[in-house]
Amino acid sequence: MTSDKSDCPCPSFATAPEWLRPRAAAALAGGVSPRTIRRWVVAGFFDATRPAGGTVLIDRDSLRAFLDAGRVRPVAR
Repeated sequence: MTSDKSDCPCPSFATAPEWLRPRAAAALAGGVSPRTIRRWVVAGFFDATRPAGGTVLIDRDSLRAFLDAGRVRPVAR
């Protein structure tokens, strides 16, 4: 048996999104604050959810697609 996720009998496990907290998403975005990530969530730039615990969780693949589209330009400080 291999460790490839595509061999998993449960398709929801193989396709489940990886969720990031705002701080981790900001680190992935490089040069933006967690507050900016939260603003982008409110603006609907990428997929996110807010479970019962109240923290915002960002879909990593959706964030990467947003960043890869080049809609964000780092600001020199």
